[in-house]
Amino acid sequence: MSIPIDFFNLLLLRLRMAFDGVLAFGQIGAAIVRAEDDRWKAKAAAAFQPPHVQHLALRPLRAFAPNLAPSQRIATVYPNSGTVIVARYRDAIEVLDRNADFEVLNFENGLGWISLSA
Repeated sequence: MSIPIDFFNLLLLRLRMAFDGVLAFGQIGAAIVRAEDDRWKAKAAAAFQPPHVQHLALRPLRAFAPNLAPSQRIATVYPNSGTVIVARYRDAIEVLDRNADFEVLNFENGLGWISLSA
């Protein structure tokens, strides 16, 4: 393909990702409001139980910070040197192929955290 067409397609893809990321905040807010509880913290915890809401939380990450490596360790179940949240499919596949560098923490609902091993 030509360079202008590729540029236009990439621009449309990035705009769609940004729109999805911003829209996800509203969808998550609606899920929290719909959750059945009196306290907001409990409503938020209840809203994030279904996997589809957890997937909504990954949309802004995919759009704005696809490979998030916070300075603080999030997964402290075992000794590790840091936590990385990978939100894009290709990056997640690459991380899963690097067994010597990363470990995956699986949770009951099937979603996983990928942690940098020591």
